[in-house]
Amino acid sequence: AIGVADGVGQWREQGIDSGEFSRALMQASLQYATSSFSERKSASSLLVSAAAAVASEKVPILGSSTACVLTLDQSTGIASIANLGDSGVLIGRWQKAGVSRAGEEVRSGPRVVFRSPQQEHEFGYPFQLGHHSVADHPSTAQMFDAVLEEGDLVVMGSDGVFDNLTDSEILAEAFRHVSLHQEEQE
Repeated sequence: AIGVADGVGQWREQGIDSGEFSRALMQASLQYATSSFSERKSASSLLVSAAAAVASEKVPILGSSTACVLTLDQSTGIASIANLGDSGVLIGRWQKAGVSRAGEEVRSGPRVVFRSPQQEHEFGYPFQLGHHSVADHPSTAQMFDAVLEEGDLVVMGSDGVFDNLTDSEILAEAFRHVSLHQEEQE
């Protein structure tokens, strides 16, 4: 399982560390994901469990956060994804040169296999988990399944990544680092 959470920065205006809530959310996700390795957990159950754990803290953690979690069933290669807000996941695959089904020439390079869409109430107001009364419930997260293949790259990030780089730029950089790492090992 992997995940990313991005604390909503507007809490700073009220003297609240927006990162504290997102860190607690990911820590609770980790605890649930590793609580029993023999039991397969969906991304949805991970997000629901983590949100409930943070909400039940004896000392409430103030703030709110977007979140995206992914669990992988290694026997099938199916990634279960739960995305709430404008954090997200991008899955890329290296495409070899050849001819497409439509007869068009295809160049080698990374291609997008899956990209989670942003989930916003309105522009600049993403869905978010939080302590406040208008926070979204984890059940409102968008759910997806994606089939992964050996060699695929999974990039998780916040809107800070996805708002400032194109999917092509992200994948080109990620695959460049993988190839550099592979060259170092050889």
